[in-house]
Amino acid sequence: MKMKHQSSIANDVIHSCAQKLDTSVEKLVEEFEAGWKQETGDYSRKLVEFCCSKALTVECPYIQEKISDGSFSRLTFDMMLAWEMPTSQDEESHMEQVGKGREDRKLPANVPEEEDDTPLFYTDLMPLLVNEEPSIGEDSFVWLGSLVPLAVDIVNGRFTFETLTAPTGHRLFFPGFKKFLQEIDQCTKHLQKHATPKGVELADDEFILHVEGTASSQRVVRHVGGTSWPGRLTLTNYALYFEATGAIIYESPELSEGIVLEFPEMTSSTRRDHWLALVKEIMLMHQFLSKYNVECPLQAWEMHARTIFGVIRLHAARELLRISPPSPTKFLIFALFDELPKGDYVLEQLAEGLKKVNSGHPCSACSILRAMNMSQSMLPSPEFEAVGKECTSASGEDNIPSSLESAINQVREEAKEVEIAKSYY
Repeated sequence: MKMKHQSSIANDVIHSCAQKLDTSVEKLVEEFEAGWKQETGDYSRKLVEFCCSKALTVECPYIQEKISDGSFSRLTFDMMLAWEMPTSQDEESHMEQVGKGREDRKLPANVPEEEDDTPLFYTDLMPLLVNEEPSIGEDSFVWLGSLVPLAVDIVNGRFTFETLTAPTGHRLFFPGFKKFLQEIDQCTKHLQKHATPKGVELADDEFILHVEGTASSQRVVRHVGGTSWPGRLTLTNYALYFEATGAIIYESPELSEGIVLEFPEMTSSTRRDHWLALVKEIMLMHQFLSKYNVECPLQAWEMHARTIFGVIRLHAARELLRISPPSPTKFLIFALFDELPKGDYVLEQLAEGLKKVNSGHPCSACSILRAMNMSQSMLPSPEFEAVGKECTSASGEDNIPSSLESAINQVREEAKEVEIAKSYY
């Protein structure tokens, strides 16, 4: 069954969703129309949203193997395309723009060679990330985050998108999206291989997020008074651990008795800044949970899971964009909004939204973290889930709350105004 008013990509996605749900397109449409209210409008896009949401609930429990075989990246990218152009009219308009773009590329460029200031990074990556296939924009990328918070979180998704797509004209193409998901998967597996710090027993819900000072990574040195220890530094979602491998004694009147961690680098402070951002993110997350009295175990753990994914996305982006490492805060929720004007408005809405989160949903951050095999020990006990049910209610909606979206847009616009003002000085 193909619907004439839907675009070809929307029809394909709806058909794929029906197959994954082991039902027919007709039954899926019938189920959607039973709950759809005509006054809400936007039938085509709402139908796409409904079908995608249902299909992802059966895909997410097997998300790691589906990332590995490439099926998850293809499915979710097509879902974003279908959301961006759900109707046949949208598709016609898009094809016209593509055709115009091809004609424009045939025109000779009248820019003298010496005036072409296109960054080398941009020209090097474009052949890898861009092809003749359609691309997706910021809105559809953030919408995907409202369904499954793996590649993107709805809170900082627009900032993440800006950074990821800076080399490709702020459009995301399938090769780049697939590579990003693969890097997320690889980073997750890499973190699981790290050994627990000696003499430390990690809590069941404690996960290693970053390690340096090992034989295969760069050095970290701890200074205390007149003594220095090179060693292994480990960050988890609860603590920072340092394991000394030796001691160097020296005298220096300039050193206080405080503890100083040094990240030796020849030409920059990139490593230090990266560690500072990660440590700050974990501290700010715990401050957030305390400030807004997030006492429900499932709500607190959902926020832990989303923060962990933010760190993993940053690791993945650094691997993807090695030539020009991205700003850490663009991928971290709390560090970002701690820096932005009125960022506390967004955090207030985030805290309110946690009350409506169903952490037991197959597509919640908590459930996806389990599906990515971060640890078997983190599976909630029946008692834990019983407590969670008392303080967690499923909203039944996958859309981004309007109050949260409004707060994010307001903060983002003010941040742009501040940047413009700074450019005049």
